[in-house]
Amino acid sequence: MALILFLLVLTFFSTSFVKADNNDLLINVTCPSRVYSGEPFNFQVLIHNNSTTTSHNYTLIWEIDGDNDSRVTKFGCLKPDENITITSEYIIFVHPGAHCISISLFEDETEAYWNVFLIDVISIKAALTYSLTPIPVYPGSTFNLTLGLKNNGQDRIYNATIRVLPIKNAEKKIEFSPTTANLGDIVAGSTKSINIIFNVAADANPAIYNIPIYVYFFDKRGLFYEEYYYIPFEVSSREIKDRLELIEIKLENYFNSLKNYINQLQKNLMLITIVIVICVVITGAANYLYTKRTKRTFIKRGK
Repeated sequence: MALILFLLVLTFFSTSFVKADNNDLLINVTCPSRVYSGEPFNFQVLIHNNSTTTSHNYTLIWEIDGDNDSRVTKFGCLKPDENITITSEYIIFVHPGAHCISISLFEDETEAYWNVFLIDVISIKAALTYSLTPIPVYPGSTFNLTLGLKNNGQDRIYNATIRVLPIKNAEKKIEFSPTTANLGDIVAGSTKSINIIFNVAADANPAIYNIPIYVYFFDKRGLFYEEYYYIPFEVSSREIKDRLELIEIKLENYFNSLKNYINQLQKNLMLITIVIVICVVITGAANYLYTKRTKRTFIKRGK
């Protein structure tokens, strides 16, 4: 990992010419080591003929991520002490992660230079999470909405803000606070949360509502990102709540009766078990006495 970071820093800007042994052509590559997903960029290659007497043919080849279909070839001839700057067309990486550009330089059909430039492609994205408690919601009740904004990208986001917009068709029967929360900066992989309290009026209409959430933030370049979310929730009627409470009471009474029945049954089973044990003992004793008496009678008759 440390080696990769070192290479990324090293390759962000080439600060000096690179020359192979026994070659006159020098090369200097300027290539970014970090770009944003979907952001166009290019790189530049400066080739210098360091010879003061000999002209040289050059062939410059580059590929992206080892894909032969992306290969670009530039060629020409440089006079003694002549320079040429070659700029690539704009390149766009869509998929985040590590990518690379390999560059080769040939001097009169002899390879004079080869290098791979690593490019870290980062994405900027965030996702909203939420939880609503308690549920169900009834007229005249209060509930909490916890909103979390998670940075799912590879770079810090700045000035992240969550704004709760008015609820359509609520007719001011559902109030909430706060309406806006600034979460500040969020590093990659982290989440920041806020808690919003909603008050439902006693005369609010039972229905399904959507809470509109507006989220926006900036990236390091100052580019603006925004997203709208809608969180559904239902305001149930008081009649349903009363019915549920009645069902809950009935179920509680039923379970209490069942519990009492089971306890009584356990007591009866225990009593039955005791009676059975006593009967077994009495039966055993009776058999013993009967057997003993029979033996004595048999002995007397034998005499």
